[in-house]
Amino acid sequence: MWNNQLLVRTLSIAILTLPLVSTTFNAGAIAETTFGQVGQDGSRGKDGRNGRDGQDTKIILDGKPAAYNLTGIMGDDAQDGKTGRSASMCEQPYRPEYSLVGASGGRGGDGGNGGRGGNGGNATVFYTDATALQQLEIRNSGGKGGRNGRSAVGGKGCECQETEWRIKYCDWEITRRPFNDDKAEWQSYSRDTKLCYRSGDDYDRPSSRVSEYRRDDWLYRRTYKGVSRSDYYSCRRGIDGENGNDGRDGEMGSYGKVTLVPRLDIPAEVISDRTPLADAIGKKVGLIKNIWVERNGLAKLLRASSDVSDRYTYLKDTARLFYRFDWVAPETPKTLGIDRVEIGAIANVRNEAAEIQYQLPGTLEYQVLPANSADNLQVVKITGGFAPDRVKSFQVQSISAYFSR
Repeated sequence: MWNNQLLVRTLSIAILTLPLVSTTFNAGAIAETTFGQVGQDGSRGKDGRNGRDGQDTKIILDGKPAAYNLTGIMGDDAQDGKTGRSASMCEQPYRPEYSLVGASGGRGGDGGNGGRGGNGGNATVFYTDATALQQLEIRNSGGKGGRNGRSAVGGKGCECQETEWRIKYCDWEITRRPFNDDKAEWQSYSRDTKLCYRSGDDYDRPSSRVSEYRRDDWLYRRTYKGVSRSDYYSCRRGIDGENGNDGRDGEMGSYGKVTLVPRLDIPAEVISDRTPLADAIGKKVGLIKNIWVERNGLAKLLRASSDVSDRYTYLKDTARLFYRFDWVAPETPKTLGIDRVEIGAIANVRNEAAEIQYQLPGTLEYQVLPANSADNLQVVKITGGFAPDRVKSFQVQSISAYFSR
């Protein structure tokens, strides 16, 4: 006899036939959800500091042995990159209804770059006897570059505790009849699909269950109708972080410059002069120009223990040039309106020889005479001309004349 309380009766019924609904596979179950926290990237190594340049110096030879170390200072080594952190919080969710992928490890840090070596110091050598150079040792190579920082390894990604699993969904049919009428037929009420099994293999329990329960004036029967579909899911381990890149070794510093001066001083130069024409006429002007040349073979000139660049700068000569402007035109400079026009000259070097380049307006007519070998005086004869500001008025008059025709 049924009482008024909820009655649940479970009947075990052997399955004699296959389920009515066949198992299906969800082809769309390919989306992945990441679990765990991504590892932090490792930091880059600090660059090494550049080395200091060697000290510049002036050397006056007295015939005694001498040695100068002007080598540049070595650059500092760089620091190594920091290791990328492994992914954290890697506990894999238990057989969820979706595929999983582990969080990735952090990238390893790059190594820093080594510091550049300092340049060698510059040396200016004064001497009066070339053989004294054989007693001189100069070492002014550049400093070595610092070593590079090494790369760091990446962190580990999250591992999978279980690489694949299957989720089964089962159908249930619910029927009902009046509670007080045992002879009444069961009426279809609803159908329900729910997750019924999580499996790591293909094991399938061939069983069916029936349960009954009362609700109000109705007796309900819930009948297992079989597996409606099976979805397969997987877990991929997280990607390990990439290794960083090694830094670059520091560059070696450059050799310092060596300058040879076959005297005890460097003459002061006077390389140009510019004066109003009226004041320049008949005035002797002197210019001084040092002639510097580039030569190879420094290693053969110094002591064999020297460490220098083979190329050096040499003071070949100091040219002393003289010139004078002479006025030989029929009219005076003031008559022509050019007495305040500035004229002058500048000393240049071409093909290892000094020369004078004159700076005269194009409106002057002049002739340059060869220098006198006795006093090295070059004379410039001005034979005529007009003021540069008259060029514009000439052009205007010419144009006006053209249109008046």
